[in-house]
Amino acid sequence: MIKAAINKMRYDPVLTGLLKPTAKDTRIYPLSTNNFGPCIVYTNTPQAGGRIRQNTLELRIVGKDYETVQAIEKRLNELFDFVEGADVGWIDGCVNIMSSILIGGGELELGDVIERFVTYSIKWRYI
Repeated sequence: MIKAAINKMRYDPVLTGLLKPTAKDTRIYPLSTNNFGPCIVYTNTPQAGGRIRQNTLELRIVGKDYETVQAIEKRLNELFDFVEGADVGWIDGCVNIMSSILIGGGELELGDVIERFVTYSIKWRYI
């Protein structure tokens, strides 16, 4: 599931325009980074197994420009906040992302660095 979510972010033209990745740096990292942005740091936690699985995906947007951080958050919500049957799920390889709902978020300011958190509950299955 996490590969499908990363691919969704990595290959989205709007998001890549905001993150400005390079050939060597996607600006999407697991767990933590010393890069102060703009970038996305993710944590993926399983919630339920079985045929239909559910994971919690926390995305932390890190940056020094508040408007850029907000624009990245808005785009992430456009990509990941949808309900099942809304015709916006997707298939990545053998993973079918069926629904993804925004379930929380928050913000931290650390000096001149801003961190926005968005958390999604994602239902998915293998196909």
